[in-house]
Amino acid sequence: MASAGLSPTTAVNVVTARRRATESEVNVESTPPKATQSEEAKANGHDGAVDQHNHHGHVHHHRMRSVARRAWRWRIVAAVFELWQKPANGGNYFECIERPRNRYNVRFFFLRDATLGRIHPSHANGGLNQMRMGISDMVAAAKMMNAGLVLPFLDHASFWADPSGFKDIFDWKHFLNVLKDDIEVVESLPLRYRRVKPAEKAPVSWSKSNYYKQEMRRLLLRRKVINITRTDSRLANNGIAPSLQKLRCRANYWALRYTAEIEEMGRKLKDMFSFTDCTHGLSAEESRELEAMRWSTANWRDKLINGTDVRRRGGCPMTPREAALLLKAMGYPSVTNVYIATGEIYGSRTMDAFLAEFPNVHTHSSLATAEELGPFAGYSNRLAALDYVVALGSDVFVYTYDGNMAKAVQGHRKFEGFRVTLNPDRRRLVKLVDEMDARELTWEQFALAVKGHHAGRRGGPSKRRAGETAQVEPKTEENFYANPFPDCICAEGGAAARGSNRRRLGRRR
Repeated sequence: MASAGLSPTTAVNVVTARRRATESEVNVESTPPKATQSEEAKANGHDGAVDQHNHHGHVHHHRMRSVARRAWRWRIVAAVFELWQKPANGGNYFECIERPRNRYNVRFFFLRDATLGRIHPSHANGGLNQMRMGISDMVAAAKMMNAGLVLPFLDHASFWADPSGFKDIFDWKHFLNVLKDDIEVVESLPLRYRRVKPAEKAPVSWSKSNYYKQEMRRLLLRRKVINITRTDSRLANNGIAPSLQKLRCRANYWALRYTAEIEEMGRKLKDMFSFTDCTHGLSAEESRELEAMRWSTANWRDKLINGTDVRRRGGCPMTPREAALLLKAMGYPSVTNVYIATGEIYGSRTMDAFLAEFPNVHTHSSLATAEELGPFAGYSNRLAALDYVVALGSDVFVYTYDGNMAKAVQGHRKFEGFRVTLNPDRRRLVKLVDEMDARELTWEQFALAVKGHHAGRRGGPSKRRAGETAQVEPKTEENFYANPFPDCICAEGGAAARGSNRRRLGRRR
């Protein structure tokens, strides 16, 4: 039985692949195509002419076949290695998140940031990656309010029930040091404010700067201390001043660094290398179990959901079989090492189809010993941090559902130099899978359609998509942390890049 917070029908929340640069990558089932007389002649320098000398025919024939076979083999090698290369248009971009120079920073009262669950546990707002984005938003909110920030508390009362604190997961001294010239961050509430009863406040979702500079600022001046009870999606994706957008990126990509223990273990793993009612691919018993889980959970039991319709609209996570078909159609060889960044996988036989195509599957549990995982075992957020480190550094990142981890990692990979990140079109994919299962498409037709449709979905530069001017539902916008371009990434020669401290993407601090 899967934990309540997992995507029940998917093999992975994200799949990360690492290449094996060996000749086994080019093993194929078919034999090389037979060279034509013209191709064979050109391979021997005869410019299309065919040697008619019979007494040398067998020598030339063997040589021509050998050259043609080598040429065919290298074409396959080139095609395979192209899968691992960054998008062709991903060069000549720079980080542009340096803070403005000579700006006076006013510091007044203190904003006490507590992500959900500390005072109002019923308002728990998620796991590590959602909290990571929320913390970055609250850094910008504190700046807008001219407020100080108490080192954030992490959510202890959500589905994950992880008691880890900020210092257990993040390098807190680094966090304070990076942000010292932006806002004042302290370990605990100063003595002069400890007798003050804080105002309990959940900011309005998707708020713009004026909300924090006016309404929240007035509350802070009146009450001196605010306890932020919800931090999920409390700041708009767009329409925020450029300096504040850059601050969000500094907080997320520079300040929020994991502890040395997590970073080291994540690198070692690299080196070693249910609530949507999405029940496609599960047994009848497993489907009933998921339905019972949903009906026993507040805020979900009253929702009428048609899982088949959700899947057809692309709203379900990819199943293990769908993920395998996607990777295979894109051309990834079966010897690819696949790291699955997720918790327990739901369904007794769900991984069979994936393992049949890609047997080299790894997780943090399979790569590390129980002793090595000891400091992280039982702490879901610490394990999620390990998976984040591996996912960020993988050669290719593929996510089967666009949840918070997928958003956080894909945006970070853009900031790290547009590393290959395959963005599946689930709606299109499941339609093609169903058509192939109905024998309306051959495998060749399916693979051609998948590869063609996803050719431009490999994580290259594309400006974040904003909603319409009158958009009421900001959820339809592209998430700021999923794509920090153009706010925090500048093209060479662009106006935003001129005069800034230019550092090419991907160079770690």
